[in-house]
Amino acid sequence: MQITIHGQCPSKKNSRRPYVRAGRIMNFPSKKHEEWVKGALWELKQYKPMPKGRVKVDYMFYVQDLRKRDIDNMMASINDALVKAGIIEEDDWRFLKVSGADAMLDRDNPRAEIELQSTKNIEV
Repeated sequence: MQITIHGQCPSKKNSRRPYVRAGRIMNFPSKKHEEWVKGALWELKQYKPMPKGRVKVDYMFYVQDLRKRDIDNMMASINDALVKAGIIEEDDWRFLKVSGADAMLDRDNPRAEIELQSTKNIEV
């Protein structure tokens, strides 16, 4: 299954917002990340869930500028959105086989293209 999520994929763990509650410091993702997730979940509604079990995934990111970005942080944001949308069962090693990831510049149309394939289930 080929999935496209439009917009620049932000990092979830960078630019977190601290919040103090009952004397404890809690961290939340940035507003920018929360807005991206909301838009991504809206786009993901058009896709059917993958069959239960292990899934192979390939990521292709089209970034809006030449800023330094960690590709693994962008992958984590995509994985979290796919799980939250119910497209994949889980994003731990038992359910997700990362096949590859790449990125290139597209100033006019930043996006993530994700290829998902069911693989043979493994015993856990």
